[in-house]
Amino acid sequence: MDRVRRLPSAPEAERAILGAVLLDPRALEEAAHLTPDAFVDKRHAAIWRAMQALAARGSRVDHVTLLTELSAAAAPVDRAYVLGLVDGQPTQPAIGAWAREVTEAAARRAVIMVCHNATISAADRETSLHEVARDVQQAVEDAAALTATQGRPAGVREYAALAMGTEADMRFGLAPLDEIMGGVPLGDLVVILGSPAAGKTVLLQQTIEAMLIAGKHVLFASLDMSAQQVVARHLQSLCRLERSDVWEAVRAMGDDEKWRQGGAWDTPAAMDAWLTSGQYVVRDARSVGEIRAAAAAMRTRPAIVAVDYLQMMQQPHHAGNRTEGLDLCVLGLKRMARDLSCVVLLVSQMRRHDGRTDPSTVPAMSDGRGSQEIEAEAAAVLGVWQPDYHDDVAECRRVVDCRIAVLKNKHGAQGVARMSLDKPYMVLHAAPPSDREENER
Repeated sequence: MDRVRRLPSAPEAERAILGAVLLDPRALEEAAHLTPDAFVDKRHAAIWRAMQALAARGSRVDHVTLLTELSAAAAPVDRAYVLGLVDGQPTQPAIGAWAREVTEAAARRAVIMVCHNATISAADRETSLHEVARDVQQAVEDAAALTATQGRPAGVREYAALAMGTEADMRFGLAPLDEIMGGVPLGDLVVILGSPAAGKTVLLQQTIEAMLIAGKHVLFASLDMSAQQVVARHLQSLCRLERSDVWEAVRAMGDDEKWRQGGAWDTPAAMDAWLTSGQYVVRDARSVGEIRAAAAAMRTRPAIVAVDYLQMMQQPHHAGNRTEGLDLCVLGLKRMARDLSCVVLLVSQMRRHDGRTDPSTVPAMSDGRGSQEIEAEAAAVLGVWQPDYHDDVAECRRVVDCRIAVLKNKHGAQGVARMSLDKPYMVLHAAPPSDREENER
């Protein structure tokens, strides 16, 4: 017990976080990335685990529900201690600062314990030094990833990268759009607006693919499609396969020649590697808290968190109505982007006062269905539509025109990117020049 007490800890910060959540359950979202293991006090760990379980079920977190949850889990926590957590709470809680203290202490403990075990293993001649060094290196990298999620760059170069948008940029992988946007710095919220079948999810998934190919880690909170459907869509676009051929391609993963398409990708094995290595994680996470927890569970902090789509998210129980609930979701995702130093890509359906919501409808800034915070909180808003959707001839084409309008761009220009949507493969690519553009050349 004495040895545990000498390890780095932040018991006051742990207690303050728990008390703040009991006073205002919205505080849970700001510290949702914390895991019970981050709390050094076993009582605090049990309470935090119970709070997360209640939030995951959409239940209110208060003294009554918390005590009931703790009793059901047979957690060794005294009732009086739980009731006293709110005593001495400051009027202006600093959840983010307290969470950083708890996270840093947990990271330091992890490194100390690994180094302690490494000392014992290194003295054992039967243990490979390579294995010892690997374990120590992994512990240090995990600790660095933990503290990096708190949005605290290590030095001037990291601050410059975030401020100037150099290596921290997120790119869409579509030249016409990237030329307009100029990259999205980490810490930003980007919203993709459009009607059903306009191409919103195609744009989202193609951006995910571009970032995976670039070596970035990605979390996809897919509320509209199952993980199997998401993987099938990726294989459809990456391998240039018809949907009916996707799973046959998976079964033939070892036969490169059979499935070599000469296009953007050679074999489904790459997707398999992204998934099995943890570089790409697909989860049915429906609340901001669940999405934060999924990001925290990844071995490496995700550079991109994609959410499809806003209107299917689980709204906070304290929201007065649906509009307020969606507003709180947008605000929570914006805060998460900042805290985790990642780009949050959020798909949103459109709301039109004139009732038109088919794929040919040109999106406007005011079209974020159900939420009034999109225009205020998003660093960039993109609108996707198909101008020839009602054209009988275009309907029969395999490739149709698609437009992506940059309706808002806090860091650069606005404009419209002319794209083509390859419907059988669900792929966007740059549209060929129009006749007028050819004449101008």
